[in-house]
Amino acid sequence: MKLDEIQRRKSLHQDTVNNIILHKSAKNTQIVSFKSLLTDDGYEPEDCQEKKQKLLVWYSGPTTRVVRRTFADAGFISAPKESSDWHVCWGSPKGVQFYSTLAPGQYCNQIPGSNSMGRKDTLATYIHASKIRFPDQYDIIPKTFVLPQQAEEMHEFFIQNPKQFFIYKPAMGARGNGIELTTGERSVSDKETAAVVQEYLRNPLILKGYKFDFRVYACVTSIDPLIVYVYENGIGRFATSKYQDATEENLNQTTMHLTNFSVNSKSDKFVNKPITNQEDSDIIDLDMNFPSKWMLPDLLDFIQNNKDLLPKKFENADVKTIILNQIYEIVQKTFISCESRLYSFAHQAGTANSYPRRNFGMYGFDMILDDDLHMLLIEVNSSPATGTSTELDVLLKFPLLSDLLHLIGMEIGQDQNGKIIVPTLFYNEGKKQKYYESETKTVQSEFQLKESERKLSFDSIQDIQNIDWSNLTDLERNCLLQIADEHTRTGEWTMVLPSAADDYLQLFENQRYLNVLCQKFLKDDIETIQIWKP
Repeated sequence: MKLDEIQRRKSLHQDTVNNIILHKSAKNTQIVSFKSLLTDDGYEPEDCQEKKQKLLVWYSGPTTRVVRRTFADAGFISAPKESSDWHVCWGSPKGVQFYSTLAPGQYCNQIPGSNSMGRKDTLATYIHASKIRFPDQYDIIPKTFVLPQQAEEMHEFFIQNPKQFFIYKPAMGARGNGIELTTGERSVSDKETAAVVQEYLRNPLILKGYKFDFRVYACVTSIDPLIVYVYENGIGRFATSKYQDATEENLNQTTMHLTNFSVNSKSDKFVNKPITNQEDSDIIDLDMNFPSKWMLPDLLDFIQNNKDLLPKKFENADVKTIILNQIYEIVQKTFISCESRLYSFAHQAGTANSYPRRNFGMYGFDMILDDDLHMLLIEVNSSPATGTSTELDVLLKFPLLSDLLHLIGMEIGQDQNGKIIVPTLFYNEGKKQKYYESETKTVQSEFQLKESERKLSFDSIQDIQNIDWSNLTDLERNCLLQIADEHTRTGEWTMVLPSAADDYLQLFENQRYLNVLCQKFLKDDIETIQIWKP
């Protein structure tokens, strides 16, 4: 998205709502465009259909200007607070019962069981379980104790390592709230709330004297099969006080030890001037005006071009690729660790194999590099902030949200007169049945799967090697068409799951037929026409 387009969106009045632009997907369905016609989105005007009727988005909680502007630009207006008639729900995670009431044509920006990753204690538990199964594959988080379950184990460790520094974090904490840097059991044993105690990284990579971390954005568009993307842009977040090794005396200097934006933005040393290209970093005196937030690609370029700040063994290395590959790998392994819980909740809610999809989710992965360029996962945020309090946020988050919602491919149902249908939440089975029996042409009519058609082609995963791509069940076909269709709208998103490589499949706690099917689909490089139903 071009800079002038971003600034245009930022300056528009909140009541300014564009007309809807519909275009055909690779599945030959009508989907909403979240790309302004003023931008180069790859669509010709004749491929699009403009509608003056508005779509409805239900905000289930506080939201931000970038979210509201992105929906308004696509032709959405806000649904009443208590309404059950809307196309999109945007808000915080919900209970399983809510997801089970989603009707065809309704979309929610949260997935069932998202706290599997959003809760620090649950995330640590699942990654620890994966590490037990694959000790060489899961060195992706610092040593972590889950409280209160591992209090005794933590106590024994502290006795043996009295000088080791740890960070205490409430399981549901966010934006730096409740975080404490501690040594031994000081101030930890008296706490009763669910929390994690995580080993403090003693050798972080330091740039120009400052500690930093990465905020990486990932999204999931399907749980069964598991489909995950990583956004190519993100944020480098720096502490605002120059780094010193942790000691008993400086434990309370949060702007030195913590990289959270919420902590450092309050510092008078916070520099709100992003580096937007390599020329900027050549011009700006980085020793005097080192930016507190960087665009991820610019930070990677800076590290690549300043190898004198790295160990000598990296002087001829492609450092940028080394870091990016670790980012992709951590996102992959984190989702795979939590897959069994996500799978269970998705099927419990009845959304796992529903088409069109009714759920998607965006996550903020916080990662840190040590001085040997080894990346570690700090935590995952299931509702990453979309505020635009800095210039960099404006440049990043408008395209981020547009690319996310465009990738989803929201299908819109129309009646015989071309009027857009507004779906309603299902609160009881009778209402659901009545909806299905309606003669009105709805989104579901083209994709509803009969129970008899849900039967998979093979009873054994091994038999998939001989699959006939022209003779698929509707469920198999819909899974593969989703991947092919999303591929036409990835924007800055890169798909990391599934992958043509098959080494990641062994990491799943349970082998799923559809995960294996999608991997083979990508490996065999099958064209969409080969799976299209005649």
